[in-house]
Amino acid sequence: MEFDFSKVYAKDERAEINIGYFKSMVYPSIQSWGVDLYFPNFEKAPWQIQCEINGAKVNIWPGSMKAHEEFTPIPAASGIREIIVLLYGLAEPTKEETFDVVE
Repeated sequence: MEFDFSKVYAKDERAEINIGYFKSMVYPSIQSWGVDLYFPNFEKAPWQIQCEINGAKVNIWPGSMKAHEEFTPIPAASGIREIIVLLYGLAEPTKEETFDVVE
C-alpha cells in the first residue's frame, strides 16, 4: 500500500526537504521488502511513522531524519546513511557462519 507522505507533519522547510529525501531514497527499499509504513498515533504525533521489519518495530521521524528500533538500547540512527544501514540490517540480517572444526 502506498504511504501518503503529504500527511507527515513538517515543522519547517528543512523538515519538508528531509521528508522528500526519505520518500525518494529510503521508501523504495521499504516498499520492495513488502513493508508498510503507518502512523502509530497520528493525532498526537503526526511527525512519527512506524514500520515492522522481520518482527522489529522501527520508529521513524522523517522530518528530523531519525529512526530507532523500538525496545533496543542502540542509539537512534541519525541521517539518511545511518537510517539505511539500520533498515537494511533488519531486512537482511547477517547469517552466522558455521565452520567445521578440523582436528
